[in-house]
Amino acid sequence: MTDFENLTPAERTLLHQVIKRFLRTDKRLIRGNRHWQTLFEAAYNGRVVGQDDFKNLGKGTLSKEKACLVYEWLLEHRPKVIGDFNAELMKLADEKDDQERRASRLHSLTNNRSNGLPPITWDGLVLDKGIFGSVDIRLVQPQDMEPEQLEEVFPLPLRMPDLLRPAESAVPSKLVDHDPLSKTVVPLKEEFYFEINSPEPCHVIGFQRITPQWEPLILNTNNTFMSLSQGSNLAPVDDQGSLAPLIEREQARRHKFVFVVSADELLFRFGRQVSGKWQIDDMLMDEFAVALNELQSTWQILRIDVMFKE
Repeated sequence: MTDFENLTPAERTLLHQVIKRFLRTDKRLIRGNRHWQTLFEAAYNGRVVGQDDFKNLGKGTLSKEKACLVYEWLLEHRPKVIGDFNAELMKLADEKDDQERRASRLHSLTNNRSNGLPPITWDGLVLDKGIFGSVDIRLVQPQDMEPEQLEEVFPLPLRMPDLLRPAESAVPSKLVDHDPLSKTVVPLKEEFYFEINSPEPCHVIGFQRITPQWEPLILNTNNTFMSLSQGSNLAPVDDQGSLAPLIEREQARRHKFVFVVSADELLFRFGRQVSGKWQIDDMLMDEFAVALNELQSTWQILRIDVMFKE
C-alpha cells in the first residue's frame, strides 16, 4: 500500500471529488447510471461493490481497505486522476498551514499586548525597518518600451470616489509628513515604473497606501509579487518579463509605496492571499508583519514616497 492508507477520512474524501470530475469527461468508464460502479468493480477485482460505496467515499466512511483499492487502481490505470488528487491534498495542506500560522500570529500579537510589550504591527515594522534609497520611480519614455508594448499598462486599483474615502488626516502623521519624498513628481495619467535595487536574487511583494488602509500593488500580470535578480530591476513586468508600466488616473496626492524583498516563500503565500483585493485589512497586514519578523532568512522593507499631481 501507499501513504494513502495513512490519510485522514477527510483527506480521503478528496478522492471522491476528483473521481466525480474525471467521470464527467472520461467516456470509457461511463456505463448508463452505473459509471462509478464500473471503476469500483475494476478496482475491487471481483469483490462485491456496495450500493453506497461511492457515496461513502465522499463522506469519508468507506472502509480504508476499499478506499485503498480504488486509489491503487487509479494510480496504475489513471495516474492523471491521482495527480489531481495529490494537487487537492497539497491545497488542503496549504490551507491548514495558513490557518495554523494565522492562529500562531494572533497568539503572538495577543501575548505581546498582555505582556506589556509593544505589539508588532505592519505600520510599526515599516517605520522601524523601512529603508529609503533602494527604490526609484521613473516616468516612461518612448525608448523604454517596445512599440507593441505601448498599450500595455497596469492601472492602479480602482478605488472609491473621493467623497467616500476616509479623510487623509486619518493616516498617522508619522507615516505621512516626515518621510522623504521622491524628487520625481508623477502627473496623473502618465505611465511610470519602479527601479528596485536588490543585493541578491530574491522575490518582492509590493503595497501602496494613500488612505489609512494598504492596497496590494500589481508587479506582474495579476500578481502582487515578482522575482528579482541581483542589481537593478524594473517593475512591474508582464509574463514575458517585459516592462508593463503603472498609471494613476485619479489620486493627485502623496502615495506611499513599500516593497518587501526576501527569498522566503512567505511572500508568495501572502501575495496569493491578497491578490485581487482592493484594500487589505489591518489585522491581515499585522499578521504578515509578525510572520516577516519571525523569518530566519534575510528580508528588507524598501520604501519610496511619491507625489502625484494634476
